[in-house]
Amino acid sequence: METKFSRLLDNSIILKAAKNCMDIYKLHETNYSIDELSEYIIICIRGTANLNDWTTNIKFLLRNKDTHRGFKINAQNILTKLIMKNFLFTSTKKLIITGHSLGGATALVLADILLCRNICKCDDLILITFGSPRPGGRRLKHRLKNVQHFRFVHGDDIVPFSPPYLLGYTHTHSMLYLEDLNPTPFDHIQDHHIENYYKSLVALTNYSEFSFEQKRSTM
Repeated sequence: METKFSRLLDNSIILKAAKNCMDIYKLHETNYSIDELSEYIIICIRGTANLNDWTTNIKFLLRNKDTHRGFKINAQNILTKLIMKNFLFTSTKKLIITGHSLGGATALVLADILLCRNICKCDDLILITFGSPRPGGRRLKHRLKNVQHFRFVHGDDIVPFSPPYLLGYTHTHSMLYLEDLNPTPFDHIQDHHIENYYKSLVALTNYSEFSFEQKRSTM
């Protein structure tokens, strides 16, 4: 029996997004990729590949329009590159923006920019993120509340708990929990690896006995 993530999005699209998030780490010359399918266009944004990327994660704790400054700078850079490549946001296909870790937070902020500039509408966007940190505060959460977002968290992944909630940061949507297939003590960093996200997703779509739980908390 197959476990369905959503009546509106086929499991194969979720898996495709996760696979793209793995593959983009192999592309050293770019930090995003475009994958055009029959009904969707997937923009994948690279996550944290090295220690230099983590300067974006921790350097800018201040927010701009209730959005993490570092994530917003990344999103604006991606948008500039897409425009320079003559990417057509007016396509009749739905736009999926996906990313892992830093890439997931950047995907969220990019969606916010596209909506605020009236480049896209909520119904034209789908977000799929894996192990994303909190991207901003409550005003950002309110602006993105009508966007369909699959926010996956695997095992004891520690990254989704940063930046601190006490500093005003929050997630925009509920968590979709993926069970750790090989739990070990103190594996918070290991659980963050995109390969482990992908393995849990594959197991979940193939075997009904694996748990799939949507948490209500967006903290």
